[in-house]
Amino acid sequence: MEEDNSFSDFWKITYKEGKDFNKFLEALDDLVNNGNIKIALLNRLPAPLEILINEYDPDFKIEYREITGPNLTLKQNLNILNVYLGQCEYGEDLYIIDKYFFTSRNVKNYCDLLTSLFKYYKKKRIIIYCDCDINQAIYNHFYQLLQSNGTKLILKNNVKNLHDRFYLSNKEFGFSIGTSLNGYLLREGRISKLNDNEYKKIFNKYSINI
Repeated sequence: MEEDNSFSDFWKITYKEGKDFNKFLEALDDLVNNGNIKIALLNRLPAPLEILINEYDPDFKIEYREITGPNLTLKQNLNILNVYLGQCEYGEDLYIIDKYFFTSRNVKNYCDLLTSLFKYYKKKRIIIYCDCDINQAIYNHFYQLLQSNGTKLILKNNVKNLHDRFYLSNKEFGFSIGTSLNGYLLREGRISKLNDNEYKKIFNKYSINI
């Protein structure tokens, strides 16, 4: 679904620039009551704002969607992904469905990225579904990275016909990335939280094979 430009523009002008919050809520109320928008594709909202919006209209749905890639700095890209990975920390396992996870044209840069994301990321198990020719240097680096913090690596190789890449906790949280992790810093992509139905469908498909 495409972003509603009128809502997006008003959001940027009123709330993000610290202008009159009441006018923002009035405009939101008009949009909802007129049936012009029911889903807002926004960057992450502060929790109090989300609560206020839900009090205005419980049927108003918010879908988080963030764009990453070369238009952002390295720090910004890492911060966005770490926010989502951080929400997967609850639960013993992390499932990664990414058919190209263990391949890259620039092995050193990719290994540096893996280190930045997973050096202190502790889980009982990380289960990776991939379907590519595995680069042994990348595999060894990631294996040793996980071993150093007591995390077991399990590798599966049956993810044909998948486009999006998924990261799932076994505690009912997951998100998708529009590009493989090896292209995360190189190509524009979208990160978004999975809704409950999406999470259950994907988790049930892959967790039964463990």
